[in-house]
Amino acid sequence: FSAFQDVCSPRRTILLTAVLFGLFHVLTGSALLVERFIPSTLMGIVIGWVAYRTGSVLPGMLIHFVHNGLLNMVLYYQDQLQFLGDGFDNQAHLPRHWIAIAGLLVCAGSAMIWAGTQRRGV
Repeated sequence: FSAFQDVCSPRRTILLTAVLFGLFHVLTGSALLVERFIPSTLMGIVIGWVAYRTGSVLPGMLIHFVHNGLLNMVLYYQDQLQFLGDGFDNQAHLPRHWIAIAGLLVCAGSAMIWAGTQRRGV
């Protein structure tokens, strides 16, 4: 991120690192999972923006850790999560309202980061 930041605009730095983040997440072991490119790139944009606003990659690392942890938790505890009313039988993705709630949380977190870094003139 910092290497691109030295030679590119903030927007280009965020986009380039997000695409690289997406590409790295397509290669998993011996398989190519192309369907992971767009979601991973979008996550890379969020993480890149956070890194740019805060001046550190550590908050982005925390976001990545929590994201992966939550996905693994849902996978591991899917039987115990049946009480939420959205069975995971024959579903390839999380329920839509879970994704909507996650989107709202991302927006709220982004607003907090934006507001918290306004005073620094970032």
